[in-house]
Amino acid sequence: MVEHIDHEVRETIKVIIQNAKFVSLTCDEVASMDNASWASVHGYIVQDWCHITLLLNLQHVGFGSRVNNLSFFIMNFSMT
Repeated sequence: MVEHIDHEVRETIKVIIQNAKFVSLTCDEVASMDNASWASVHGYIVQDWCHITLLLNLQHVGFGSRVNNLSFFIMNFSMT
C-alpha cells in the first residue's frame, strides 16, 4: 500500500515538473537532533501564480557530514 502511494506521489510530481515553465532545484545537508546527517533535494515552481515547493528526496547520509558527501548525493540523485 505504501509503495503504491509513493509511486503515485512521484508520478504526480514528475507531471507537475514537466508542465512547469521554470524549475529551481536546491540541495542541502542538515544535521538532526541526534547529530545524524541528512541530505534533501527540493524543487520550486510557479503554477497559476502560486509558488509550489516539492520535497523530491530525503536521504540519510551515513558517512559523515562533508561537502564531498553532498556532491556524491547530488550526482547520484534520482526521482525514479
